[in-house]
Amino acid sequence: MGVWKKVLIGGGIAALIILILGLSLGLTLGRTKIKSTFFSKCEKFKEHDCKKLWDLFEKAHVNKDPCNVPVEAYNPLIAEVPFKLDCNKVMFWSNTKDLVHDLTAKRKDCFVTLEDTLLGSILDGLMWCGKEGKNGTFSNGCPGWSECENNPVRSFWKCASAAFADAACGDVTAMLSGSTTTPFDPTSIFASIEVTRLKAPRVSSMNVVMVLKKNAKSDCTNASLKNLQNQLDPNMCVTEELTTCRVLDSTSLGTSHALQGMEVYLPSPHSLLVADGVRRRCVGGSCCLGLGARVCTGSLPVAAWWGLAPMAQSDPFRR
Repeated sequence: MGVWKKVLIGGGIAALIILILGLSLGLTLGRTKIKSTFFSKCEKFKEHDCKKLWDLFEKAHVNKDPCNVPVEAYNPLIAEVPFKLDCNKVMFWSNTKDLVHDLTAKRKDCFVTLEDTLLGSILDGLMWCGKEGKNGTFSNGCPGWSECENNPVRSFWKCASAAFADAACGDVTAMLSGSTTTPFDPTSIFASIEVTRLKAPRVSSMNVVMVLKKNAKSDCTNASLKNLQNQLDPNMCVTEELTTCRVLDSTSLGTSHALQGMEVYLPSPHSLLVADGVRRRCVGGSCCLGLGARVCTGSLPVAAWWGLAPMAQSDPFRR
């Protein structure tokens, strides 16, 4: 065998060894990173056993086919820290992730989303999976949101969303996007899971906030909102026809400035001005922006913010 041939073979073997070591190191670092992230986020919430939560989290997907993790696999994790939500403060969302969390970050005393809760906060934005025949949680080589129905990330958020909706009570709010042609998307978690679990009398009404920007594709008259009305429990305060609401020239959320220029238009003869249509409710001593007027003769209050930041969607999946 020639010298150059030996060199080439030796170089190829060395490259293969380096590749294997690199992949192994990458998997190890991925496992270490997601675990450290889980614990660092968990420890911000007091009075919780983070190791127990991690063990329950891993039990759902470790050593399993990453495309065969059923929704119910995360039931023990959810049951360990059940949602305890204040009535009238629950906020659902669809395709408005960044904006809705900008609002809840500024007014934590007014609204709470799933991502503001313990488990939602810990796992928001993370990718994970197990590998059949292997121990540990991986963050590399995992199926994407749409690659298979029962991937671990998708199954967790379905399970958590169902439990979150089950815990909602009183008046609930949903923030939808006018940047899509179907604000109430039947394939979204909001439509397919959360809305279906909202039942009267535990939930009395839903306020819908439509977020608009210039050249928006939809507004409060979008046909999909009628589908939302039809899907809600008929014993809740809903409408026979849609309302149209708009916030003009507002640049901040969760403040009194968000009230400026707002008008609420309800089906005749319920035309209301700001003072009547947009109310503030006091929660824990602080006043929060009330989104729309609650009209139990039949209306689904729909508000819209106009001229706000674009619908940036940092999370590539979900909702």
